[in-house]
Amino acid sequence: MVFLNNQYNRVLITDACTEIRWPPGVDSMNICFCGASHTCGRPNNEDAFAIEMVGNNLWVGTVADGLGGHPAGEVASTLAVNALIASARQQVAEDSRYTPDSMRKILISGFGAASDAIRRGTGRHPDQSGMGTTLVAALINEESDCVIASVGDSRAYLVGAESRQVTKDHTFVQEMVERGLITRNAARVHPERNVVTRIIGLDPVLPDLVEIHLSDDTLLLCTDGFSDLFTEQELGSAFRNPDVTSICDNLIKRAKEANGDNTTVVVAREAQ
Repeated sequence: MVFLNNQYNRVLITDACTEIRWPPGVDSMNICFCGASHTCGRPNNEDAFAIEMVGNNLWVGTVADGLGGHPAGEVASTLAVNALIASARQQVAEDSRYTPDSMRKILISGFGAASDAIRRGTGRHPDQSGMGTTLVAALINEESDCVIASVGDSRAYLVGAESRQVTKDHTFVQEMVERGLITRNAARVHPERNVVTRIIGLDPVLPDLVEIHLSDDTLLLCTDGFSDLFTEQELGSAFRNPDVTSICDNLIKRAKEANGDNTTVVVAREAQ
């Protein structure tokens, strides 16, 4: 199912879709957005994403990856994305100017709403007990200030002259890297690299928060189906096209060729 709400400039991808791309390059304020998702060799898509203008001067993009091996991963990711967007929409005022501090508060509330939605869903459907999801989201204001929140191993990258990961994975192997037990290169191929240590699920959890400014760089939100395939050094060549739609198409094409896990990307940059 694809849910596109024209009133809110929004799209949601759920497990019944093999492939979806939206929008065909959305320009609003000075920001261009595009999002795409594909099953990439898996029978179902447990990823979800949404892009929405929640106020006159505020965009939100978000990506979630329902946990494989847990019940109803596709339900958890959809609930989390829906709840975060609804929470953000409720908190904005149409004539407000949003600062990084106010954007932080919106995201913290949105992640709490995502946890609440999953808890309520489990209460209504006991067979889905234990479901959970990763979640990464970015708010961007009219000055191109951006605040990113994350739980799990769905990531945010800033891609420009150099590419860098701006979120930290909540995973077993990341903890090993921080303790000096393995290198980052070893973590990329570790058999337990996808074991997450923090999720959006039954227990409330505070997201990590990062502030950046887009400037001439491009923001990428993605699930691990994409980040497992490419190093930061390899990202730059995929982002040389000035059109965000072409970037999304290229990223999904590469993921399909690898035929791995569900892959979802959301791309945002200042209009050229």
